Amino acid sequence: DMPAIYTAVDATLLPSRYEAFGLVVIESIACGTPVIVSNRVGSSELVSEKEGIILPERTPEAIIDAIKSMEKNTYSIDETYLSDRGLTASQHIDAIKQFVLKSAHHAH
Repeated sequence: DMPAIYTAVDATLLPSRYEAFGLVVIESIACGTPVIVSNRVGSSELVSEKEGIILPERTPEAIIDAIKSMEKNTYSIDETYLSDRGLTASQHIDAIKQFVLKSAHHAH
């Protein structure tokens, strides 16, 4: 029950050295839990000040500062976060269908 886990914590921390996308970031935000992520996480592009903090560097000091900063701030994650960014399952399926249709059309 991932939503229960995400909502049980104050924040999700992902200070990865490299993460091509980092689905955990989107899952956390979709559950209303803010994130602290490194700037080396691909999905950090989908994080604004409303959803969390992007670490400028991966040092213990930067992580501690982000946690302290998070404790002082209030995060306002919109219920429409996923749909606004085209990240719902139905939007993904629609995009795949469109791709397949275009590919089939170009094959003829």
